[in-house]
Order: sequence, then structure tokens, then C-alpha cells
Amino acid sequence: MLDLGSGAGLPGIPVVLVRPDLQMTLLEPMARRVEFLRECLVELDLPEVTVDHNRAQDGPLLAADRVLARAVKPLPALVELAWPLTAPGGALLAIKGAKAAAEAAQLSARSDRSAAVHTLTDAMGDPATVVEVRWTSLPPTRKSDRKAS
Repeated sequence: MLDLGSGAGLPGIPVVLVRPDLQMTLLEPMARRVEFLRECLVELDLPEVTVDHNRAQDGPLLAADRVLARAVKPLPALVELAWPLTAPGGALLAIKGAKAAAEAAQLSARSDRSAAVHTLTDAMGDPATVVEVRWTSLPPTRKSDRKAS
């Protein structure tokens, strides 16, 4: 799994706390957030979680089965950003707000992807909307000059 634009580690760190069997990479471009994430991983004793200090456009080199995103970009732009980071047969899981269904409908109109909207309830009983985007074609070729983390 890849947490795109991890920021403070959401949703990546809570996901791996609940599912420690998952391999998680936290992708974050800002140096001070990367340092914070690394400190969190030490404090939480999560040595198997990787922090990749890159922009989405520049890394990582390996594609993920699932790309997670929360508060990164509007869904159409997020999909374009996440597509090259997603393994064939994988999916983007985007935590979105009130416009999720309308944005997902726009995506489903394209023949190379499908989108499903799932409404989940958090521990406090509040609804959360997750848009699951799957691709029916392979992502574009990756840049060969990406740096490894």
C-alpha cells in the first residue's frame, strides 16, 4: 500500500496499526513532515513502514496494489496523479467529502477506469466517503530518472 501525500500519516499509519500484515509506504514531499513521520514510526515501533521523501510525480519506483489518499487533490486530478503509482489490477482509495459521488460519476464515464463510492461509518458514528477507482488499462510508462527512496 502507498499513502499518497501522507502529511501527518493519515490514513497510512492508522491502517497499518489495524493491519500490521500490510506493507505500507508513506509518500511525502515535505522534509519536515518526512522527519515527523520517521519519528512517529520509531515511537510506534513500526520499522516495516517506509517513508519515501518524494513527490508523487517523482516516485516511488515500485507500483502499489492500493494507493490511499486523503485531502490531496480534487478527485479528477488525484486520479491522474495516482495512476502511474498503481500496479495493474490495483486501485486508488480516496477519502473524499460531499462531492465524491459527482466526481466519481465523471470518472466512470471514461472507458479506461471505473469508480465506486463507499460510505463507511467511523468509530464516532460519522460517515466517511471512500471512492475506489480501478483502471482497465495499464498506467503510462514511468519516468526512468526517478530517484529511489
